[in-house]
Amino acid sequence: MSFQICIRTEKSLQQLAMEIRNLFSLPTFRQNSFSGEPYCQFEMLGMIILIQQAEEHERDPEVRDYQYCFVLQLSFADNELKMDDIEYQLQPYYAQLLSFKLGLETAYQERQ
Repeated sequence: MSFQICIRTEKSLQQLAMEIRNLFSLPTFRQNSFSGEPYCQFEMLGMIILIQQAEEHERDPEVRDYQYCFVLQLSFADNELKMDDIEYQLQPYYAQLLSFKLGLETAYQERQ
């Protein structure tokens, strides 16, 4: 199961990434492309944040007009923590924080 925050905004991918970087005091992001689709990636202390434009056909009807996805992945390998549970609990928090601090419309989505 994967988790993602869906974001609806008129901002460009780069502008959105800059605002998120400033909000969370993240290091500089890398802008890459995978299968021709651009995305921005932050890496910090075992945490990877991806911001990408979501394919419309891959979105559920409830979030069809939310064009961006914010995905948080924790990459701690050797520990006894349940990383899926931690990610599951952090995602809604980040969705609310982005919505409140940046004035974005957000939705939280679970994917099978």
